[in-house]
Amino acid sequence: MCAWCLASGGMPELGSFGEGRGGGGCGCEEQKVKVPSSHCDSRVRTVCADAMALLKDHARALSPQGKGFSVILSDMCPIVSGITTKDAALSIELGRRALSLAVGKVALPGLANDIDDEQPDANEDGVLRRGGNLVIKLLESEDTQGFSKFCKLKFKKASMLRPKATRSCSREIYLICQGFK
Repeated sequence: MCAWCLASGGMPELGSFGEGRGGGGCGCEEQKVKVPSSHCDSRVRTVCADAMALLKDHARALSPQGKGFSVILSDMCPIVSGITTKDAALSIELGRRALSLAVGKVALPGLANDIDDEQPDANEDGVLRRGGNLVIKLLESEDTQGFSKFCKLKFKKASMLRPKATRSCSREIYLICQGFK
């Protein structure tokens, strides 16, 4: 399992449960965090890196046997400015980056050009294994439905979830993509 976050510190703990026997997990945080040993064993590694600049080869090398991950969790969220449209656009940009890292180069209809055009590893496959699952945190907006529809082309199933614990005023939702084709 691989988890990409922006200094939350909690996602690598989830990663320790994802790959099962013989597997491992990786947490990529933008800021250095201390992972509690009581929740993570030696199979879990953390990396201090910017997911927007992370190369797929580097991410893949962090996976068990260098073969990619079966589960990827993206808990990335922009620093909220209070400007709804700006925050939503930044959220979609982070979601697109998570999707690109997971499945490879993607072009989303109706949105800006290919998101990997400026990346040195733009044509490589992503780091998600075939049949794998991807969870992406987003801020709900008019673009989230289009983003979800695109994911349905790449996965057997894609659905939105608003956890019951989410505050009613929050626009946080999770896009759950299952069965990478």
